[in-house]
Amino acid sequence: MELSAIRAMLELAEGPAFALREGRLLLCNEEAELLDPEPAVLGALALPVPGEPPLESCQSFGGRSWTLRAVSPEPGLCLCFLRPLPAADQAPNEATLLHTAGVIRAAAQELTLALDALSEQLPGDDPSAAHSAALGLRGVYRLRRTAGELERFAVLRRGGALCRRRVRVVEATEALCRETAELLRSAGLRLEWSLPKKEFSLILDWPLIKAMLLELAANAAAHSADGTLRLELSRSGRRGLRFCLSNFSDGPLPEQIFHRHAAERRDLEPGLGLGLSLVSAGAAAHGGGFLLSADEEGRISALLSVLGAPREEPTELRGGIQRPAGPDEALTALSQVLPAELYRPEDLL
Repeated sequence: MELSAIRAMLELAEGPAFALREGRLLLCNEEAELLDPEPAVLGALALPVPGEPPLESCQSFGGRSWTLRAVSPEPGLCLCFLRPLPAADQAPNEATLLHTAGVIRAAAQELTLALDALSEQLPGDDPSAAHSAALGLRGVYRLRRTAGELERFAVLRRGGALCRRRVRVVEATEALCRETAELLRSAGLRLEWSLPKKEFSLILDWPLIKAMLLELAANAAAHSADGTLRLELSRSGRRGLRFCLSNFSDGPLPEQIFHRHAAERRDLEPGLGLGLSLVSAGAAAHGGGFLLSADEEGRISALLSVLGAPREEPTELRGGIQRPAGPDEALTALSQVLPAELYRPEDLL
C-alpha cells in the first residue's frame, strides 16, 4: 500500500490513528502525535496478520486508557485506531432520566388499559369498586406527573431551548387560575388571584411557565394550613413578569427544600419530587429567578420571575417531552392533592 493511501486513511479516522511497518511507527495523524506513542509500547502490541479479523485490546497512551483496534491490510503493515475506553461505571445522566421517564410512561399506559377494561366490568351500583378504580387511575396520573418531571428536568439541566411564542398574559393566567381553582375546590381548598387590569402580550414559553405555576400550586396546596392560596401577577419593566404564590404553611420550611430529591435517604417519604428544582431551572432558562421565603407569621411566599424574549424564536424544548393538554394537565400536576373521586375511569377513559 502506498504511503499516500495510508496517510489518507489515518486522516479520515475519527480519533487518534497510526500505522506500523514491521512493528515500528510509520505514520500517525495529528491526534496520535499528541499522545506521543512510545516505541517500547508499540513493539509489545499484539498485531493481526492479513486476512484475519481485527484485534481489539485495551492500551494506555498519553496517560489515558483506550480501546485499540488493529487491522493488517497487507503483510508487515498494521493500521491502529484508538477510541476512548468507556468508564466502567458511568454516572446517571440526562439520558438516564429520559429512559426512566419512558419506562414509567409505558407502565402507566399498561395500567390505563387494564383499568379501562376493569371499569367496564365493575357493577355500576358498587361504590367501593368505583372508589378503588378511581384510586388506581389517580395513581396512573401521579406516574405521568413523575415522568413529566423527569423529562423536563433532563432537558432543562442540559440547556434545552425554550418554545417561545407570543401570549396574552392576563388572559392566559386568568384561564389557568379559574381551572386550578375549580379543581382545588373539590379538595376543600381555595385559590384567590390578583391580575393586572390591562391586557399585555409577551413572548414566553407559556406551556413551561404554566407547568411551573401548577407545580407551585400543588406544593402550596399540599402544605396549606388554612386551605387558602393566593396568586398575584405583576409586571417588572417592559418584558418582565413576577408571579407570587403565597399561603400559610402547616409547618416550617425544611432546611434543604430545592434539592431534597438528591439527598441520601434510608426511608420512603412522599413529595420528594423534582418540582421546586424544576421551577428554579425553568425560571433561570427564562432569564429570571425563583425565591422561596417565610415570614414570622408562617406565610410562605414563592416568587417566580421570568423575562419575555425580545422576538419570537421557532425553537422548542428538546428531549421527547410529552406535555399533557387541556384538563389532563392540571389533573396530572395536582394529582398529589386532589381527591380520588375526580379520577373516575368512566369520566376520563
